[in-house]
Amino acid sequence: MKKLAQLILLIGLISFSGCSVNNLPDQNAKPKIDENLPQVSLDSFKYISDITSIAFEWQRVKSPKIKGYYLYRAEVSKDATSFKRVAFIKGSYASHYLDADLKPDTQYIYAIATVAYNNQESRPTQTNPITTLPLPEPISFVEAISDLPKQIKIIWRPHPNSRINRYIIQRSTLKDPKWRDIATIKHRLNVEYINRNLPNGATYSYRVIAETYDNIKTLPSVVVTATTKALPNPSLEIDATSNLPRKIRVTWKLRVKMDDLQYFKIYRSSSEHGYYELISKAKKDDNTFDDVINQDGKTEYYKITTVDKDNLESPKNTLSIIGKTLEKPAKPVITLAQIQDRKAILNWQPGDSRAVSYNIYKTVRKSFFDRATSKIKNTKELRFEDRDIIRGITYEYSIEAVDEFGLVSQKTKEATLIIPQVDPKENAPSTTK
Repeated sequence: MKKLAQLILLIGLISFSGCSVNNLPDQNAKPKIDENLPQVSLDSFKYISDITSIAFEWQRVKSPKIKGYYLYRAEVSKDATSFKRVAFIKGSYASHYLDADLKPDTQYIYAIATVAYNNQESRPTQTNPITTLPLPEPISFVEAISDLPKQIKIIWRPHPNSRINRYIIQRSTLKDPKWRDIATIKHRLNVEYINRNLPNGATYSYRVIAETYDNIKTLPSVVVTATTKALPNPSLEIDATSNLPRKIRVTWKLRVKMDDLQYFKIYRSSSEHGYYELISKAKKDDNTFDDVINQDGKTEYYKITTVDKDNLESPKNTLSIIGKTLEKPAKPVITLAQIQDRKAILNWQPGDSRAVSYNIYKTVRKSFFDRATSKIKNTKELRFEDRDIIRGITYEYSIEAVDEFGLVSQKTKEATLIIPQVDPKENAPSTTK
């Protein structure tokens, strides 16, 4: 207050110093006062204050000596003994001026002087302290909503000041604490913004700034923080069979209930660390998938993921489970292959316990180019006798095992038998007695 009183008392006595202001002539020259120049009437020197500007009006001075007006300004909170020339208002007919780019909620004192064509000035007419309006209040309520898929929703209360035209949304993170503008929302009553395409399980901080039609910003709102929804990551028990023919059955079970589960995805790869292809989806109540594979002893690797109601999928970097189709049964082992009493006799042993029957392949080779093969199916015994043989003809026999599922083993190595040709008259089919 003491400084303010000094300013008011001394305003008529201080020597006005020029300042560097655009479009001001003789910016560095000290004012030359002409006591005879007419002054602006104090009663006519009026103003209207805004947040960052003050508009002035006065009654023009009617004198042929006047070429315009100088406007001076002093900020009360600073040096009260120094005014700055802030504007030259050209023309004696001028009677209005807007002083802009001021500080909100700040006291200023102004003075106006007439300027003659010889650049001499009148004694200034001064105002009482003029206070610019304060900034509009910050937004009173802001909320950021978490657990949304790849997005965060920010809502706020509409600013009560009708001069607000838009809102500026700012964001920061722990890694990047600098506040950055990410969106501008037009219209005072538009009070929602959704920050989309965000990483899963990421945390962000937000604040909102209101801005008037004339680009005056409020202070930021309180800071709010939210986190996007994390990927589902449930614990699964997974198993895959290795004893089924031409298919692998994959089963699974959630260790902990997942309330927002939508369905499962089943992936398959031919190698543990290879590319896993999506082969099927299963409903949330299912826990079994049969992978039909037309190949015996085929090994596959499986992974299962969960998808929640927001279509977020759990990571695929989990351990895989190995499954395998049933191997072929082992081939039999021939223990005897010989000619006795003009018949071919074959004895064998099972290669494993899975064989339930055997197929016997008989090849008749009359010459290098003349050969024919027949198949004797569903032999249950471990012995085979063939009386349908002729002297001088070569016979080749091989055996394969068949299990209960119809899987067939590899053939044994061919056993070759022949009855030497002694008498052409005996070269006839044998008969059973």
